[in-house]
Amino acid sequence: MLQDPSSNKIIGDSFDIANYLEDTFPDSGGCLFPKDSKGTGLDYESPNKDTMFFAPLTLNEGAKNEAYAKFNTHVDATFSAHVILVSQYMPFNPETAEAVKAQMCKRAHLESWDSVSIQGEAREQLKVAFKAALKSLADFFVVNEGGPFLEGEKANYADLIVGGWLNMLAKCMPKEEWEDFKEWHGGIMSSQLEYRPLADDEFRLLTLLPAASLSAPLRVQIFHSNVCTPQESYAALSYTWASKLEGNDDSNGEVFESVDIDGHKTSLHQNLAMALRSIRLEVPQCIWADAICIDQSNTAERNVQVTLMRQIFSNATSVLAWLGPAAEGSDLAMNFLAHLARHSRKEHIGAWLGNEGMHPCYYSTWEGLRALMARNWWKRAWIVQEFALAQNVIFICGNHRLSADDLEAADRLIFMEFTPSKNERVTALVKAVDINPRVLDPARNLISLRRRLQKGETLSALATLQMTRLTEASDPRDHLFAKIGLSGRELVDLCPPDYDAEPENIWFTFLSEYIKQKRDLYVICMAGMQPRTYSHLPSWLPDWGPSKPQYMLCSLFTGDKGQWPFFEASGGAGAVATISSKRIQADTVLRCLGVVVDTVDGVAGDPWWTERPSSLRQSRCEKNAYGTEAGAFEALCRTVTANTNRMDSWSAPPTEFKTIFAKRWQELRTSTAAYELDPQQPLPLPFYARASGFERAWRSMRGLKFDGVDLQQLVETGLAAEQYDHSTSASSNPLWTALEHSAGQACFERFVFTTSGGYLGIGSSTTEPGDKVVILLGCKVPVVLRPLDQGGYKLIGESYVDGMMYGEMMMEEVGQGISSTSIEYVDIL
Repeated sequence: MLQDPSSNKIIGDSFDIANYLEDTFPDSGGCLFPKDSKGTGLDYESPNKDTMFFAPLTLNEGAKNEAYAKFNTHVDATFSAHVILVSQYMPFNPETAEAVKAQMCKRAHLESWDSVSIQGEAREQLKVAFKAALKSLADFFVVNEGGPFLEGEKANYADLIVGGWLNMLAKCMPKEEWEDFKEWHGGIMSSQLEYRPLADDEFRLLTLLPAASLSAPLRVQIFHSNVCTPQESYAALSYTWASKLEGNDDSNGEVFESVDIDGHKTSLHQNLAMALRSIRLEVPQCIWADAICIDQSNTAERNVQVTLMRQIFSNATSVLAWLGPAAEGSDLAMNFLAHLARHSRKEHIGAWLGNEGMHPCYYSTWEGLRALMARNWWKRAWIVQEFALAQNVIFICGNHRLSADDLEAADRLIFMEFTPSKNERVTALVKAVDINPRVLDPARNLISLRRRLQKGETLSALATLQMTRLTEASDPRDHLFAKIGLSGRELVDLCPPDYDAEPENIWFTFLSEYIKQKRDLYVICMAGMQPRTYSHLPSWLPDWGPSKPQYMLCSLFTGDKGQWPFFEASGGAGAVATISSKRIQADTVLRCLGVVVDTVDGVAGDPWWTERPSSLRQSRCEKNAYGTEAGAFEALCRTVTANTNRMDSWSAPPTEFKTIFAKRWQELRTSTAAYELDPQQPLPLPFYARASGFERAWRSMRGLKFDGVDLQQLVETGLAAEQYDHSTSASSNPLWTALEHSAGQACFERFVFTTSGGYLGIGSSTTEPGDKVVILLGCKVPVVLRPLDQGGYKLIGESYVDGMMYGEMMMEEVGQGISSTSIEYVDIL
């Protein structure tokens, strides 16, 4: 049975399901009905075709892929004619067993389930007949060499039909009979690798056997080991389950290669096969690779092994990070990084990088570096814990290797020297190669996380999910399960792995348990940072998939706790919340106690257009909660950085921020004056392509009014009060980089807004006038909620509202004993 929530389609026949998947998701990487198929076995005729005929539903309507439909009916006829051998051993759900048996009897025209049984001599005769009936089908599986499937290495729909029946026999046949069945016709249809069960404290390792050449067939042997005290040293392989090889955009569908595992021919994704060939030595080598060492068909085993990932990767002597084969200048990039690392301690290397290293003759190298950092490996959800928990990491790309320490040394140099304002060569490089100083961000973020964990910092479940928010996973359940090893036992306890559960129910279980155990509602703010991929989810439930590249407003590292920022908008009160159902539904309500403290009055506009915010978004309120224009100016300075110096470890912003802020505002106003002449035209592409985060924030908010005056006037007031030295530029101040970085992070995908009560804040770019500012008990920051016509609210996202971040509003409400009238239940849909 297939149910697609995006189209509300419900399909119940395997052939119909296959056609639906092929038509609906043609670019997903798989191919059930390959156009280049040899058609091996599709002309199979069942010896039982005249006694059994169960046509796929689509066949009755004039089937697409008709040859596969006919094959389906003939295979079904052969197995159905002998299914009585296993019927009595089927593992029914006790709650529905009788109803299912009755339905099956009705379909098979049988009087009762008791008649679905055969024993004694009749059973032996039927087994002989079954073996004979399978002979012609088995013969097709030896036509093409190189793999276990009808066409060799690559499976198609025909293999899935046969495999489905064989899997049922393996699960339902008496053990002795199944062992006998596996020997029929040379064991050709049961030649798949069978894993020996693992104990709870065991995992599998493989011995990668040597070969005479790189192209020689892969051979491995599997053995069990204790996960806490492995008998042998091993390297753990980190790679992507890529359906397309790096640098090959023309490849269509998944590519497989054959590998010999303990004498059994098995298919592997080509990317894994290439990785194994790349690391294969002249002597046997002990390796852990998940696709081989975990029985991927056994969900119970997968559930257990996922909880052991922390031990598997932290106990490995090294983690081998396979980035893929050489392509798109990767050799140049790997050599360049190695060169920088080798000379990183020499005084001249910085000057060399800023001059000769930026020369046009190195443009192809920088292009290769950009392509290397765009590879799929950096985006994969699983690699975060694989890298962060490793004792030692070696990056492998083609024939080149680079240690994580060398990559970190090269990154430090590039980060220091890659400043477009330093010299013309950097500026020319940025224009020619379309590259920026943050080209190594994918690596930098991993290195930073690994260093923090090595220092003994604890990563909470929420911090784990925030730090890995940009990663991708082919199985949406892995948006949670792939992060389990990073937070000790916390994520496991909140959300035990269950690959049989629907993704949305996993996300719902995690969130409801988190709120229940932690009494913390800050977790729902992550929903406001995500594109709504699953439109049927309530607004307060994150799907934990890739989000906008935003930072949450609060620091989540335990190493930052007690430092900055320590927002407690609800005054430290714990959440009082209930969820209206035990399983997720479209109308599931999160009901929580909170205070509706204000209404959004005006919102800053699109930063790339020259006109002021439209009249529908312009502030109308003439209140100032900060008393004076000088007080409002200081509030604005705090607001655009969320009152945080976000450079390195987050800390309280220095007082100099406000003077640098005001000066830079004026510089930008002067430098873009020419573009203000025609307010109906957007800014030219070169301007906003080079704009910094601060410039974007400035362009967005500069036309907004507060207390009846433009923000520009507030800044001029503040600039005059500070008596700033006008002979120097803002960027010449040593703290300018910290301010630019802090404002850029805080305001990314967020707009400044004003409230009816005279407050300044920043919130999601989807915030609109009329939205409510609400403080929920148990939430560190105010949230923006949108009233719905049917009642209740929709979550828009978290916000920083200057003057509401440290419990000020709750002290007023609760402290004066009026909580009974102001604190109320808020329903979020």
